[in-house]
Amino acid sequence: MNNYIVVDLNFRDKINIEELNRNIENFKRNNPSIDYVINIPSTRGVSSSFVRKINPKAKIRIASSYDSDRLNNFKDVHYNSGEHCKEAYYESVIYTRNETIKILEEIEEIENGIQENWTDLQKTLYIYDKIKTTIMYDPRYNSKPSSETRSLRGLLTKQTICAGYSLILEEILERNGIQCQFVIGDGHAWNIIIIDDQMFSADLTSDNYAYRHGNKYTHTTFAQNETDFSRGRTPVREEKNLSYQGKLRTLSADIVEKIAASVVTEKDYEHTANVYTRADGTRFYLAQIGKKVIDGAKIRNTYRKYYYIDINKDGTYGEPKILYAHLDVFTYMNQINHGESTTNDYRYTIPNVLFSKENIRNSELRNSGYIGDELKSYTNTPVQRISEINKDLIDIRNTQRQTRIFKRRDKTNVIVEYLGQEYVNGTQIYSYTVYEMLPGKSKKTVKGNIIYTEENLLTTMKSNIGNYLLHRERLNKKSKESGGYIGYINNEGKLMFNNKIAAHYNKNKKTNLPDLYPNRPIILPDFKELEDLARTYEVVSDTSTKEIFVRNLKTKKKVESDRLALKAIFANIWLTSAATFYHEEDQRKGIRSAFDKEAKMMYLDICKIIERDFTTKGYIDTLSLYKIYKNIPSYRTSQNRSIIVNLFKNDFQTQYIHRLFYGAQQFKKVTRYPETLYNVEYAEQLISQRTMHY
Repeated sequence: MNNYIVVDLNFRDKINIEELNRNIENFKRNNPSIDYVINIPSTRGVSSSFVRKINPKAKIRIASSYDSDRLNNFKDVHYNSGEHCKEAYYESVIYTRNETIKILEEIEEIENGIQENWTDLQKTLYIYDKIKTTIMYDPRYNSKPSSETRSLRGLLTKQTICAGYSLILEEILERNGIQCQFVIGDGHAWNIIIIDDQMFSADLTSDNYAYRHGNKYTHTTFAQNETDFSRGRTPVREEKNLSYQGKLRTLSADIVEKIAASVVTEKDYEHTANVYTRADGTRFYLAQIGKKVIDGAKIRNTYRKYYYIDINKDGTYGEPKILYAHLDVFTYMNQINHGESTTNDYRYTIPNVLFSKENIRNSELRNSGYIGDELKSYTNTPVQRISEINKDLIDIRNTQRQTRIFKRRDKTNVIVEYLGQEYVNGTQIYSYTVYEMLPGKSKKTVKGNIIYTEENLLTTMKSNIGNYLLHRERLNKKSKESGGYIGYINNEGKLMFNNKIAAHYNKNKKTNLPDLYPNRPIILPDFKELEDLARTYEVVSDTSTKEIFVRNLKTKKKVESDRLALKAIFANIWLTSAATFYHEEDQRKGIRSAFDKEAKMMYLDICKIIERDFTTKGYIDTLSLYKIYKNIPSYRTSQNRSIIVNLFKNDFQTQYIHRLFYGAQQFKKVTRYPETLYNVEYAEQLISQRTMHY
């Protein structure tokens, strides 16, 4: 391992930045060759602006799933390359301060697109798709260290492998209050996501492969049935997250695709784009922007759709075009990047034949954006001359009439593609996809927005369409505010906006998870979730209404979910019961002692004992639990008894603990309710009397 000192902190506690920075500075002055590493459990509740305040001489380890449990489980395991897993897991997630800032900025950019009213399922699919479409599988991962491929650095490099995908997804979901487990198998990694106490599968690596290859369905592994998902995905014996086996729930592909489509208001095609050079030296920019399926009289044809634009000698760009071809250029380029076998003739065919200026002009003369089939008729041989291109299909000839270019005064071009029309509240509404080239993070990128308007953009002669109605900032704003509805320009040139129609397209609507399993058991919170709940929610008693409810500590927003509220109440009960000493820096009083290693051991043991009680007795035997911990010389011996009593010290807490653990039982059976212990003296009296009062 590298030479460093590690300081464990939780940035969700109160941190004295000035004191921390002095410690870092003093340490580095005396030990210039030793790294000062701050180990944090996750970035939940941590912002890039906060990390900017930290001395840049420090490094930050974001543990996430590479926590102490995983490190201990994999202490004797090596990769095939010989790399030690424990060392790789520990060191791969140590970042410089500046790296941490950039990683958080990337995450925050994704989070900015989350709508306040979305359910956890909507948030999950939005985050899932953002990662899937912006981070590609690294074709040269074999030559790279774990620090680049098995870490959050994929957010910066835009390339990663299965472990990187799984870590990134887990980190962002957990930051947003959605449980996500990281699972390692033999040569692979994936996630298990818990939404509304249901466990769902997710393999971003597999679904990114589907996306890269232009497949229509790119959520195949999300909420897949367990039999199919488990094929080729067997956890290694050292894996700690095994509780999902036999419990995975399934959602139909149609439901998943529909919800995913409802939360995506714009698309960025930077990662499907390349610049090509022809043999004559001319260049063009090509981005694959989806598919077009046309049902003909006898056959259903699928075409790849491209955003094409010529690059002039001076580096400026010409007018954009929407073109169609059978050839999946993106798949071909990925095959090259991944070292897969390809037809070398495509290297010539793509830029010099299929996308030659002559062939594109020939298609335009046919009133079509269809540039033909890349293979010679009745063969698998790529065409070498324009005369060999097959354009016999006539079902796509009118595509040019479905697109139109609008110029803005800043000399940018925006191209619209007609999608369809419908009536909303008696008003005819047209839908279009708007494509525009913009600066990207690494290269020029094409952004696509689906818009809705009363304006027939294919025939309108009104001025200021590009400058006013289709202004880039307006498109971005309306994508988020009204689901893409942008209004229209009336005959007097005034911009009009119908709020009723905007409400129809508003994406900020809840899409609740179909309640297919009304009697499903509650999933008991693991210790990490328990701490997160205690740090996030508080229990409030309204004296005027005598109502007890749960609210978010930061936003003060009331929790509506009964299941979440029940878990949060239990987390607060544990916090006040297990806290044995306090730190001034505690985010909440006693949070550190209630969730340290010894507390974790006690919590896990208590859960096992209560689960056994329900199985054998049909109730929580609080007196037996008290006697067990009275005599165990472990944990904090002097506090053993008081912690158990604190958990069951009143009828309210006893009732809620019973409800939680009863709800977690697969077989609903209860023979009696648990005894409230009130205080140590009362519990001791019960033991001496050997009587129970129910």
